[in-house]
Amino acid sequence: MTTKYILAGGLDRAHPEYWDNLGKELDIEKPIRLLSCFFSQPKDDWKDKFKGFEPFFKRAFGDDVVCMLAGVEDFLEQVKKCDVLYLHGGSSHRLKSVLIHYGDLRPHFKDKVVIGSSAGANYLSKIGWSPSLHEPIQGSGTVPLNVVVHYGSTFADEDTLGAVDWGKAQEQVQNLAGKDETVTLLREGKFVVIEQ
Repeated sequence: MTTKYILAGGLDRAHPEYWDNLGKELDIEKPIRLLSCFFSQPKDDWKDKFKGFEPFFKRAFGDDVVCMLAGVEDFLEQVKKCDVLYLHGGSSHRLKSVLIHYGDLRPHFKDKVVIGSSAGANYLSKIGWSPSLHEPIQGSGTVPLNVVVHYGSTFADEDTLGAVDWGKAQEQVQNLAGKDETVTLLREGKFVVIEQ
């Protein structure tokens, strides 16, 4: 078996069809053991965020899905025991600053489904784009993609983030990635699948 990577555009809970489509991508014996990773969020928020996502995990993966909340101290042991790892959105830099301590995670991801949404997709890709910083960022290069997450979004909190010029965002990622590279535009509620 190979590792299946799913990179999503973000704002997952606002798109019920996203969860339905996500569930169709998994061909795993049930019950599915899912590890929910909120390292991109402030630690005080992890438990509440996790509870908020549980109904969506059940919608996608069945009522019998076994959901676990990732912890920093035992993360690699938890990854070993899960079928699906979900890297949630938030701060791409915060997520990367935690995951970098584990080194190359590809061997740990072998034979699993790894889902990265927004910040998670930025982390998994070679180059991503941060809506909050309005700039491209280096990912881990786990998958050979360059992405613009939340592509085309008007954002509910545009007053905070400011208006986004999506053409410019794509151009910035293209410039950093190189002219011969492809840039994948990830809209909210949508995803791409890479198996390697």
